[in-house]
Amino acid sequence: MREDLAIIVSELVTNGVMHGAGGAITLRARLGPTVRVEVWDDGPCFEPGPAAMPVGGVEGGRGLPLVAALALRWGVDGGRDGCTVWAEVGA
Repeated sequence: MREDLAIIVSELVTNGVMHGAGGAITLRARLGPTVRVEVWDDGPCFEPGPAAMPVGGVEGGRGLPLVAALALRWGVDGGRDGCTVWAEVGA
């Protein structure tokens, strides 16, 4: 579980750096029946699509499919001031 969580956090923070507007990135974690991590950035939000791995020599595009494969569930919450991508794994 720790390894999965480390990969998920790394992917979500990387996406925040790559797709945010260059401001702050916030990481929150909550322990309960599951471990929930949330990464907020000040960039535009998006509707999650099918989490399919890219094929061939395409660079990038593997982060969210990896998150989808490792997490119990994940999603995106948007607002006027940025985007939060979250994921939950078993505690």
